[in-house]
Amino acid sequence: MVRVADSALEYLRRASVGIVEPPNACLRMKIGLKGPHLKLDEARPGDVVVDDDGRPLLAVDVATAEQVVGQTLIYDENRLQLALAE
Repeated sequence: MVRVADSALEYLRRASVGIVEPPNACLRMKIGLKGPHLKLDEARPGDVVVDDDGRPLLAVDVATAEQVVGQTLIYDENRLQLALAE
């Protein structure tokens, strides 16, 4: 399970405006040295998917989802980026 705060959900909605191709297009989260980062990708079988009214917004592979257990994806307004918080 990937927990997403309202602030991060709103950020994902804004970031995905205009993404229409391919049909399962969404943002994929990976964890790097500086925290979460996103890239344009597609939701794949086995992914944990955060959707908005049935449309995928965020895809997270199982290994990444296991890395963030107990944490919540937030939007850090001071740093103007997504972050993980416990």
